[in-house]
Amino acid sequence: MRIGFIIQRFLFLKKFPHHRLLIHILGFIPKKTALFEEALTHKSIKNCVSHNERLEYLGDAIFGMVIADYLYTLFPNEKEGFLTQTRSKIVSRKTLNKIALKIQLNRILKHKVKGNQSIFGNALEALIGAVFLEKGYRFTATFIIHTLIEPHIDVKTVAKQVASYKGKLLEWGQSNKINIEFVVKSSKGKDHEKSYEIELFVDGKSKTIATGTSKKKAEERAATKVYQDLIYS
Repeated sequence: MRIGFIIQRFLFLKKFPHHRLLIHILGFIPKKTALFEEALTHKSIKNCVSHNERLEYLGDAIFGMVIADYLYTLFPNEKEGFLTQTRSKIVSRKTLNKIALKIQLNRILKHKVKGNQSIFGNALEALIGAVFLEKGYRFTATFIIHTLIEPHIDVKTVAKQVASYKGKLLEWGQSNKINIEFVVKSSKGKDHEKSYEIELFVDGKSKTIATGTSKKKAEERAATKVYQDLIYS
């Protein structure tokens, strides 16, 4: 078996010498190599035969299902609201980006994007989709929990963190009858390199301006600063 693995690995690396790290991440040698080439190709690569958006869609669904099952078992006494919020934090783009960079997926993703960390989290979802199509659900679930989550994420710590400061700020505004408004000041750049500038108003008064690669990110950054200033000042 060991000799067979070595031969397989040699033949794979002869064809894809840049995928030595991919084998290390996966723990196996891919047979459906076209799937993994697709998973590791961003749409910013010109004239690519295929890119990873479809696999990202599949991987996103599978990742969410595995995490829901994992949390249901890990927290047997917690209510639905807690489980939903904790899952949202773990499947967030921020967490996915963190994991992707920890396993060094950024070193093997083909892309022409500058300054957008989200593409690595997206690629991680695409990779999960490719693993699922090659190995099936049970293997993929084990891969997600034992290779991606447990070595890199402290789930119990994440469960205690605030999921969204925007949500907290809007909730605070409602309870205190204070109007909270997010206004897009500007947006620029190509679709995959877009930058948004958001201004946050509290009862009609401008409190801060924040930028991000999506409106959601910019709003969250603005809300984080204002919420902390309002609550803790």
